[in-house]
Amino acid sequence: MVCSAPVHAVSVMEHWKKRACACCFAVAPQRLEHRCSCGQAFYCSEECRTQHAAHGSAGTAPHGMLCPALQQLGAAKKFAKSEVAMLRLMLEIVCRRHLNNQPPPADGGTAAGSAAGAAASAPLLPGGLFEALECHPPSWGEAERRDWLKLFAVLETALGHCPWYTAPAAPADAAQQAQLWQQMLSRIDTNVFGCFADKSHLFAQGNYIDAAMFNHSCDPNCAVSPDVRRCVHRFPSRAWSALIVCLLLGLAACRL
Repeated sequence: MVCSAPVHAVSVMEHWKKRACACCFAVAPQRLEHRCSCGQAFYCSEECRTQHAAHGSAGTAPHGMLCPALQQLGAAKKFAKSEVAMLRLMLEIVCRRHLNNQPPPADGGTAAGSAAGAAASAPLLPGGLFEALECHPPSWGEAERRDWLKLFAVLETALGHCPWYTAPAAPADAAQQAQLWQQMLSRIDTNVFGCFADKSHLFAQGNYIDAAMFNHSCDPNCAVSPDVRRCVHRFPSRAWSALIVCLLLGLAACRL
């Protein structure tokens, strides 16, 4: 094992959301029976639904915090499903950033309280690490830029329904805020990992900060096996064999 990275934020793809549990990410052969009233999160059991609503899971914030925002995604139906999937992941990352900036509750999160308080007591990655990821904002044409600005407007409207979200104070910040959304989108797009069902069907995408920091090559010698909770890079056994042979030959040459 070369690198093992925990998930920072993950979101199920739009066309898989009714078959993949939003809490444990188990993939079912048909539509799941348990769901939230928002119609944007489906679950394999009532236990998963209850757990996810109050505490979230690996890579996801408590659903109770994002449910008001997800209810607004009807306005995003005119966009491509891949763009809506990016919107979902951006919502998760914004919420994670908020949680990372909150101090743990005085009662340790054990007493009955809000979903935000319960999640803030969980071990989360320090804030700011996501912003350290590589960012390569694309050069958009005017039409593409207008489309993404419309999607950012849907994002801001959705977040505006969340009591924990604080929008920029002055209207003059609109252009700067759009630039920040573009940078976030670029960091996700540059560093996203796919999660596959049956090793062939992309059903979720996630951000794994440690894995994204790990250097990569267009001619890789490591096998990446990302599941939803952890992305693992392994050096193939055949490569280890070749390396050992080279080391033995090198030692033999030194002795000669």
